Amino acid sequence: MGSQIYFKDKDFLPFKPVTNISLEECIRQETDYALIVIDIQQRFLKSSIKETSRNAVEKNLILPNIKILKFCQEYNIPTIALQMDRFGLTLGRVSSQIEKIPQHLYLVKKEMDGFSERALEEVLNKWGASKLCLTGLYAEFCVYETARTAKRKGYKVLTASDLIFARGSSIIKEKYQYDIGADYFDDYKEMIEQIRGEL
Repeated sequence: MGSQIYFKDKDFLPFKPVTNISLEECIRQETDYALIVIDIQQRFLKSSIKETSRNAVEKNLILPNIKILKFCQEYNIPTIALQMDRFGLTLGRVSSQIEKIPQHLYLVKKEMDGFSERALEEVLNKWGASKLCLTGLYAEFCVYETARTAKRKGYKVLTASDLIFARGSSIIKEKYQYDIGADYFDDYKEMIEQIRGEL
């Protein structure tokens, strides 16, 4: 079975799955950046984040992600939301911002690594993206595995401490900078400034 890609399109109900879709709907972009939002899904947020840390998630993940998505809307940076199969839809406030970006889609994955779904690389190639900004859950698992594969495939990888959420590891910055070779920023504003300077 092919990858499930969810397009927000007037011809489909919101989030209707489309399998083995043609990539013709993805248009080459003027920028070589793309944003990948990983697993910011209702079920992850409800089941695996303790009540005491929900405020931290709101302040240190959700709000910065909404800000970076507004930046992507302003600069027309294409965006993919990866969703882990059987964990529900992307959080409503995040997906409503994603849908304001002209070139966006949702891709369902079955493994931690987003590149386990061939469609991810196909879409990125169609967009002409070579620099990937990664956000989401969890910094030690799905985001890390996707970042590692992206780097191995030759993409430039960028992320920031308030765009990814860790369940407990205190060496996230070191893992991304030294293990992967990613550009890791202390906050999303620094990352935006670098990207803006290249656009």
